[in-house]
Amino acid sequence: MGYLGRRIGLSQDNGDSNPGAAGGAVGGGLLDLFAHGYFERQGDLYNNPGGLSGLTATGGVISDYVTTPGDVYRAHIFASSGTFDVTGTGTLPATVEYLVVGGGGGGGGAGGDNAGTGGGGAGGLRTNIPGVQTIAGTPISSASAFPVAVTSYAVVIGAGGAGGPRSDDSPGSGISGGVGGISVFDNGGPNPIRSEGGGASANSNSNNTTNISGGSGGGASRSNPGSGNKVAGPPSGSAATGQQGHAGGNNAYSPPRWAGGGGGGAGAIGGPGNSSPPNTGYGGAGVQVLIAGPEGSDAAGVPGPGGQGGWFAGGGGGGIFSDSTWTLGGAYNGSAIIPGGPYSGGGQGGGDNNPTASGSGASGTGGGGGGTGGDSGGSGGTAGGAGGSGIVVVRYKIAEIAADAKATGGAISFYGSKTIHTFTTSGSFENTSGANLTVDHIIIAGGGGAGSRGGGGGAGGVRTSIPGLMPATADSQTVVAPGSPNAVAVQVGGGGKNGIVTGAAADSRGFTGTPSYFGTPLTAPGGGGGGGHDPAPISIGRPGGSGGGGGDRSEVSTAGAASPNSNPDRFGYPGGAGSDGGDTTDESGGGGGAGGAGANGRNGTPGVGPTGVGGLGVQLPSIFQNPQSTVGAPGPNSQGYWVAGGGGGGLGASHPGTVVTGGGPGGPYAGGGQGYKNGTTQPALNNATENTGGGGGGVGGSGSAPTNYLISGRGGSGLVLIAYDTV
Repeated sequence: MGYLGRRIGLSQDNGDSNPGAAGGAVGGGLLDLFAHGYFERQGDLYNNPGGLSGLTATGGVISDYVTTPGDVYRAHIFASSGTFDVTGTGTLPATVEYLVVGGGGGGGGAGGDNAGTGGGGAGGLRTNIPGVQTIAGTPISSASAFPVAVTSYAVVIGAGGAGGPRSDDSPGSGISGGVGGISVFDNGGPNPIRSEGGGASANSNSNNTTNISGGSGGGASRSNPGSGNKVAGPPSGSAATGQQGHAGGNNAYSPPRWAGGGGGGAGAIGGPGNSSPPNTGYGGAGVQVLIAGPEGSDAAGVPGPGGQGGWFAGGGGGGIFSDSTWTLGGAYNGSAIIPGGPYSGGGQGGGDNNPTASGSGASGTGGGGGGTGGDSGGSGGTAGGAGGSGIVVVRYKIAEIAADAKATGGAISFYGSKTIHTFTTSGSFENTSGANLTVDHIIIAGGGGAGSRGGGGGAGGVRTSIPGLMPATADSQTVVAPGSPNAVAVQVGGGGKNGIVTGAAADSRGFTGTPSYFGTPLTAPGGGGGGGHDPAPISIGRPGGSGGGGGDRSEVSTAGAASPNSNPDRFGYPGGAGSDGGDTTDESGGGGGAGGAGANGRNGTPGVGPTGVGGLGVQLPSIFQNPQSTVGAPGPNSQGYWVAGGGGGGLGASHPGTVVTGGGPGGPYAGGGQGYKNGTTQPALNNATENTGGGGGGVGGSGSAPTNYLISGRGGSGLVLIAYDTV
């Protein structure tokens, strides 16, 4: 891994090449490590001879690394929307390479029918990195390097499409998954780099036999009643955008499995929904794009075939009726299953008899959500998996000098006297220095999902070795021995799914986020899901790192507690209680705000006033506040670098309020999603921000038909930060 410190002091135009003079008096001030190595090889020249400087830019998570020929690159990794700000062009070519992946499509939900729904299609993938190819060896990149100037470039990250809710009702009553959101790297001209969201899989309704197109198409669902093969969604693509993916897998009307087709991936079509194994509905393969780090890096993306990282845009697996197996996302190469998996962020497909639920696409990959199955024999259907959010990565060359960091893993950057490893996806931290390495950690778990007609999702738990960030006594620093046998496993927890709008009562409660860890002894618990509308215990917020808010119910509901341990505030705070909203057809109550890492969530109220605000998050310590990076989210002090804000509670239809802030009063802050009143427009900010551990925002009830409810917010994925002394 390579790294680059900033110059401090006199510019190269003002120094006098006399290292013994006052203050050093050397042009260039204190030299960064790349330049120092360059000067040593050039005969101890004191002034910069020119030709070394690349772009100066800010935005996203920074990753500096060295490729095999000795070229040094800087990558800006955007897991959430922002701006890529170029403030200087330097002397190297003012061009960038990019990866733009749309949000993955959601898998279809099943009703009470003998059917399997298709997997969600992967988000569209566009890149100008040379040599990127499909699993079959077909090149997919033909664009040239992208010229940039001193200006700001907007970056939009597409959200994953929602998984189709389940239903216990009559055949055909499942709901289609949601199409993934569009991701954009805006060049300021008429043709921005745009990747479409992944196509969703349709439900098992006989009136919806063609699945939805997208960056890659959604897999086909088996409909009931009806007969004949069902058609998968095609990929998006035109002369303006370029081909972005592949079609989903078709579905054969064939008992006994009634399997849905796999969602299409960036690297291959989705597998067909055959009646028997082994090629039943596996999601289409993704592709590997080594843009965020060198070969084998886990700075962005997830593992693919062969175990290496940097893979994106795998299709979701199709669902299966009445089966206890599952299909794997991203594991179909266009003609056969790839052993292992799931790969490339595609979610697994399940069935109504499968104890393992349909999987969501991995955040930051554009992977499609898994499909599911339904059963007319009385057990009803199950919900499809949500698509994974998209990603944008921009990189450029900054030097031609090799240098080594002390460890590998995650995105590596250098600020002040510290080397920072930022994990936005799971990976491994390996000490390559040859000696013991003492490191600090901040571990943020995935946030909880909000309840349907209920409370906000709790923030993911936070634990750290840095004193002062959390109220409890800090962990000890970790000593990591050198070598691969001593590598430390890192898990970045995913955000919890939102409560389901229809179906069984248990589904209306938000789901708890996934834990994050730096080695299993150092684990932070996921945020608690928000309480739903139905009677206790469904209306009670789930416990977690921070507790979920209580549901909006015609009774006072209870908030979720922070995870119990010797110090109750170690990981976060409890949520707030939901309020009594009166008659359920009126529903003037408010769901409770969820707990954050820095404060309790507020109680919901049926009247005017601050109701259900999500708990405050915490701001990362100054050593992580690199002004070139946008880790975390904005906070109440008008600064960034805030994490783990609780989600706001939902509001009943007749409540006088309209929006409830997440992450503290005046927000949304620290990645927490906003709570909303049910209405006619889908809110844009109720999902928590990825890689903050924020909790999802709730949506209140309306007393109308369940299909009129808005979808509550999902929790944000977590984050793991490792720091040690550079020298």
